[in-house]
Amino acid sequence: MYEESLGDSRTEIAYLLEKFEAVLATQDQQLIKKAALAFKKQLDHLEGWFDS
Repeated sequence: MYEESLGDSRTEIAYLLEKFEAVLATQDQQLIKKAALAFKKQLDHLEGWFDS
């Protein structure tokens, strides 16, 4: 999705990736699970926006 995106969409995806990577770096399983669900929801929302 990142490779297919341009402009603001690409910036948004990069921001989401950075946030998720920061949570992964904590190695806190509870935080990672919570962040993974939020990350998936955000990507699903963006993907739906692309399909429109």
